[in-house]
Amino acid sequence: MVEPKIKKIYNQEEITENKITNVKLTNLDFISNIITEEFQFNECIFQNVSFKELKNYEWTFKDVSFLECDLSNMDFTHSYFERVKFQKCRLTGANFTEAVLKNVFFEESNLEYANFSNAHLQHIIFKNTKMVECSFIETKFQSIFFQNCNLQKSDFLATSLKNVDLSTSDLEGIRYDLSSIKEAILSREQCFILASYFKIQLKE
Repeated sequence: MVEPKIKKIYNQEEITENKITNVKLTNLDFISNIITEEFQFNECIFQNVSFKELKNYEWTFKDVSFLECDLSNMDFTHSYFERVKFQKCRLTGANFTEAVLKNVFFEESNLEYANFSNAHLQHIIFKNTKMVECSFIETKFQSIFFQNCNLQKSDFLATSLKNVDLSTSDLEGIRYDLSSIKEAILSREQCFILASYFKIQLKE
């Protein structure tokens, strides 16, 4: 995991019509009347910031840290994330369809009902994160780590889980196809549970 490259001094902020650089915001609602199809955040830190009022753009986030932020139901379709951290954030219902995420870290966050269908995920860590009923349909995985996540009732369809370690996560009620689950890393208990979906009888 590559850490965001964020400057420690915030006295050279740059704000243009479609870009914000080197800004630290704390304890506020981020409201913008920007009229543009694309918008960029570079080298920013947001703590306890709500983005509920933002319109839907094609976002680019590079070297950004979100701490205790509310990004519920945000539309990140076609957006780009690189070296981004989400810690203790609310991302319920966030839409990452066809987004590109590289070196992104989700920790102790709520991603319930989030949609990653047709997205490209590369070098991603999901740690201690609630991911109930997430959608991973035709999602491209490369170097993905799930650590102690709640993945109950999530969809893994037409998505290769080869070499993805799911052994510490809750997989109860997940939907998957055989080509997706093939060569995933599972605990012994998980193997018994998934086998039961196909009425396979395992003998000790």
